[in-house]
Amino acid sequence: MKSIHSLFIISFLALGLASCTKEKSTMASDVAVSNLVAGEWKVTYLFRDSIDHTVEFNNYTLVYDPNGTLTGANSLYAVHGDWSVSEVQTVTSLTMSFHTAHTGADVFDEIAGTWVIETNSQERMVLHQGDDYMYLERVK
Repeated sequence: MKSIHSLFIISFLALGLASCTKEKSTMASDVAVSNLVAGEWKVTYLFRDSIDHTVEFNNYTLVYDPNGTLTGANSLYAVHGDWSVSEVQTVTSLTMSFHTAHTGADVFDEIAGTWVIETNSQERMVLHQGDDYMYLERVK
């Protein structure tokens, strides 16, 4: 009887811990979405394929709309795309795609794809794809 009681307690605790992990995980992606839609963002650092591409984004801002659309713009034109945040276990990722055909804004191809969110705050995000890194900072 004592072993059945112990087994019941262990099972109950394991179930409780598993549900806490899921709740925390969901909250991380919710916070990332909330932060992204809160204003305009700027690429302040982009190191991709062993090359620093930061200067290519000096005049661009990114706006993440709650409906999953994304706009990258400078004073000359805007490029539209899509974005989403996802989680697999404890890893939160940002995926972006841009509709750059015939726009002359191929620069956005450098940040398209899925990036792991390493640091996530209201003012700054640090993302990576393997050895490639991107920093986003909120400007408004």
